Amino acid sequence: MLFRSVANGQEKYEIYLRNSTGWTRVGLEDGTIEFKEELWNYSVGNYGFDGCSKLTRIDISNNITSIGTYCFRSCTSATSVTFGNFLTNIGDNAFQSDVSLNTITFPNSVTNIGSYAFTNCTDLTNIVENLG
Repeated sequence: MLFRSVANGQEKYEIYLRNSTGWTRVGLEDGTIEFKEELWNYSVGNYGFDGCSKLTRIDISNNITSIGTYCFRSCTSATSVTFGNFLTNIGDNAFQSDVSLNTITFPNSVTNIGSYAFTNCTDLTNIVENLG
């Protein structure tokens, strides 16, 4: 669940994921989203961060196995995405129109990249394969 608030003209986001033991807060500081290692085998849901224009960097740690459809679409300030070593699926249109995105680091575990996942990422120039 994504909570967005605006105070004094500043956007603030707080993210919570639910599992069998309750709700866990996910870090989001200074325009960077980072999924903590204590979560495991999670999917980041469809439209989860769609239009979060203040995100500048997206780090997906090993606990995330799937990125949903339109999940990070139109995150227009994001310049880099790094995926954890157990990611297998990137949904359709997941990063569509992330116009500032210039670097993506993929693990070799990815088996599916959905249709139009990176369409209109006009600054994308660096694709790195992480064999770790």
